[in-house]
Amino acid sequence: MTLINFYKLITHDESLIYVGSTKKELIVRMAEHILSWSNAKFKSKNKLSSYDIIDSEKFRILLLEQFDCDSNKDRLMLEQQFINKYKNINKNKSYSEFNQLSKESWNQYQKNFYWNTNYKDYKKDYYKTNKIKLKNKYIIRKLFRQLPSNIL
Repeated sequence: MTLINFYKLITHDESLIYVGSTKKELIVRMAEHILSWSNAKFKSKNKLSSYDIIDSEKFRILLLEQFDCDSNKDRLMLEQQFINKYKNINKNKSYSEFNQLSKESWNQYQKNFYWNTNYKDYKKDYYKTNKIKLKNKYIIRKLFRQLPSNIL
């Protein structure tokens, strides 16, 4: 069993709500949302739901509940219940039968990729091509850990 944090990312006036789940601390998850937003701000045409909230510049993350989940399927089903419960801007469903099938095929792809490539060389190449992005991610995580907990 794994303890999962179900959270919502909201604007200051609660006009926009994004629901998610994570095994990590909420401060770390929020840092990841911000990092993803900053990396994609000028590069990506695809905009994630949480980006609209981060664009507002006044937002916060709140813990909804914590549950022990036996499997990722259970986690996604619970997350979908929270998505349905709250007025939110999530563009994608967390759980659906179609989603589950695509996740299973993705897992199979990852297994095949790992066994059919020299994974250590792949990781070295990835680091070389994404060095700045990875360093920025580390810096943001470090800064968020230094923030006092009462500002969240």
